[in-house]
Amino acid sequence: MNKKKTKKTEPLNITGSNIYATYKSQKELQAYIDMHRPEEAILLLTGWGLAVNLIVHLMTEHGGGKAIAEPTPPLFEIKKSNSK
Repeated sequence: MNKKKTKKTEPLNITGSNIYATYKSQKELQAYIDMHRPEEAILLLTGWGLAVNLIVHLMTEHGGGKAIAEPTPPLFEIKKSNSK
């Protein structure tokens, strides 16, 4: 009788970085990016896209349906601007 080996999948733990700000929505992050010159904004958008795609890949390929996102408390607080 053939017995199939079941591979135990450990949860994928994704930990945030406390060096960078954590925005609460894509809209807030986009507003931050929009404050920059176009030359800078394109680099920020590229980094954002690369990071999101990496996270999605890791969760899909290695998460085994058990991915866990673990936020990290920030080193610095985001200063809200009252000017528009």
